Amino acid sequence: MKFRDGVERDPEDCGYLIMKQKDLDAISKKREENPDYKKSLEHVKDFTQTQPVFMYKIKLKDLDVGEGFHDVNIHYVCMRIE
Repeated sequence: MKFRDGVERDPEDCGYLIMKQKDLDAISKKREENPDYKKSLEHVKDFTQTQPVFMYKIKLKDLDVGEGFHDVNIHYVCMRIE
């Protein structure tokens, strides 16, 4: 797997996604078509604010090309390019 920063990462390592409800709805729709889509996605935490956002843990191999991920402290890490 290749990432924009050039660092080689194990596909089994985990990262975190911060998503809005519309992002979760889109994932649910894709899962109806392909049950293995983002199979490792696991809910971690909810952030309540004006527009709620959700933190999910995911294996790096399940990231889409062009999708970035965060670390556990919600710092953006990098984007998958291949």
